[in-house]
Amino acid sequence: MLARVTARRSLARCNSSLGSAARRIALPQQPSRPLSVAAAHAQAGRRDPVAAALAKHWPSPPPPPPQWPANRPPAPEPTAAQIEAGVGTRPPPLIPPLRPEDRPAGDTARYYVKVDELGRAYATGRRKTAVASVVLWPTPADRAASVRVNGMDLADFLGGHWALRHVVLSPFLKTATTGEFTVTARVDGGGLSGQAQAIRHGISTALQGIDLAFRKPLRAAGFVTRDPRRRERKKPGQAGARKKFAWVKR
Repeated sequence: MLARVTARRSLARCNSSLGSAARRIALPQQPSRPLSVAAAHAQAGRRDPVAAALAKHWPSPPPPPPQWPANRPPAPEPTAAQIEAGVGTRPPPLIPPLRPEDRPAGDTARYYVKVDELGRAYATGRRKTAVASVVLWPTPADRAASVRVNGMDLADFLGGHWALRHVVLSPFLKTATTGEFTVTARVDGGGLSGQAQAIRHGISTALQGIDLAFRKPLRAAGFVTRDPRRRERKKPGQAGARKKFAWVKR
């Protein structure tokens, strides 16, 4: 009985070796490539959990910047007062903006933006304890756009904090208006991170006073909404806002 079982195993090993040799001769082996996580889930007939989570939080791609028609009318000529103040002009907006005098009673929306007779938009941005007063206007054709904060250039104000510089300029990147507006801001309170986000909040609000078509990409990016998160206060009898002291029995 033992000899018969051993013979069968030897025959099976021989057949397996011959089959693998025949396959190597008929089809040369290709270098195997590791499957990505998404491809492995698709091959197994399962849904990728990462893709499902992204689809849940971002069901659709962010809206593109507003696209103006090809026959958009040109910008009007600046007045003498605008030339003297260094304020440029822009073509007519896609969606006419709303002014504070248009605000209904009880409406707290942030798209009612004050704009003076020269075309400068005024807005206030807040984040944590930082408050930023922002003035934004179109840059004239003969000047370069700039962002000045507390009387300093943005590069001098934020120094080597490149991420915070991107935070301040991100509204222009979302609306494809880089280099088209000049900004002066006065910010107080908080730290550099809170101040940068307060300026971004003010710039996003002021852009809606120039053209209400900017609201859609700015709102999708979360720049229009006031971020209410703040540092939670320390509690009495505790080591911090949530942290407790080590419990000692005796």
